[in-house]
Amino acid sequence: MTVEEFQNSKGKLHCKQCDSLDLYIKKVPPHLGVYCNTCDKWNGWLKQTSEGTSIPEQPLPPIFQAAAEPIPNWGPPPQEVKPPRYTPNQISHPQTLEERVASLEHDIRILAQLMLGKRRDG
Repeated sequence: MTVEEFQNSKGKLHCKQCDSLDLYIKKVPPHLGVYCNTCDKWNGWLKQTSEGTSIPEQPLPPIFQAAAEPIPNWGPPPQEVKPPRYTPNQISHPQTLEERVASLEHDIRILAQLMLGKRRDG
């Protein structure tokens, strides 16, 4: 089918995908394609009979009309809030230095006994 035949039979041809009658010509170099204005699916190629064949301007398919509208500027993304860093005075069970040293010495004695095999914890 040529461009002229397509233009003469407009309203009689329908989309192979969605049965819409709203078809248009889209130039896909070096071809001329017939596309559906409703679902934007390809329906076939047209023959180019001469170089002077003009293709009527078609509006953008509905699927692309929303993309042609400007995107609103919503501003920069929100800053991520990071939790505060740990500081020694924020421990849940505050101990004096002497209590902490005594606890560590106790833990070291138990580890040493376990490594030397003198203590059995099961």
